[in-house]
Amino acid sequence: MSALADDTARGDHPASAPRTLPWSWYADPEIAAREHAAIFRRAWQYAGRREELTAPGSFAAAHVAGLPVVLTRDRDDVLRAFANVCRHRGAIVASGTGERGTLQCPYHAWTYGLDGCLRAAPRSEPGFDTTGLGLAPMAVGTWGQFVFVNPDVGAEPLEQALGDLPAIVRERGLDVDALRFHHRAEYEIRANWNRARELPRVLPLPAQPPRARVRHRRPPAGDGGERLPREPVQPR
Repeated sequence: MSALADDTARGDHPASAPRTLPWSWYADPEIAAREHAAIFRRAWQYAGRREELTAPGSFAAAHVAGLPVVLTRDRDDVLRAFANVCRHRGAIVASGTGERGTLQCPYHAWTYGLDGCLRAAPRSEPGFDTTGLGLAPMAVGTWGQFVFVNPDVGAEPLEQALGDLPAIVRERGLDVDALRFHHRAEYEIRANWNRARELPRVLPLPAQPPRARVRHRRPPAGDGGERLPREPVQPR
């Protein structure tokens, strides 16, 4: 039985009693995969900056929830987001940032417009129908200079997901439209993402979660660990 099924079926507390997550949920790959699919691939995620996509014909590649993404501003000045994966053999279509009229896969030269439609498929059979073979779309939205993407095209609008945050930021005198990108730092943390949420004194958060009385279970002894890095890990 998997750790997920085992911990769910054990039922050592009443279903209505709040409790912390079972220890195995921080280490089981099955749990991580389910969380990734159910949470991060259905939520709005930061993907880039509008200042990278100001001109019609501009594009920027990124990764969102582990998925390769390409942001484009097409000739009609519409901001779009797509899975950065060719529909032919799954190769990455675009990398970095730039300006161009089309995006061409380096593998077999399938070429896509900035609206995501397949424009050319060299060496295809006569009469090959390109309809429905465009880049897979994603939901896209902006807040100030920030560009957000949601892999779920049926997701609620970004404005709803942000809730009261824009109003709170305005009340505190911060103009998000005036913010400009300065630099990027990456931190490599050998920990499950839930630990960052549940251990704010180890991994500080901008806001404290609501307090609640919960039942804690004693986990089995661990086999060691590593301290969190003091300095950001430089991108490789």
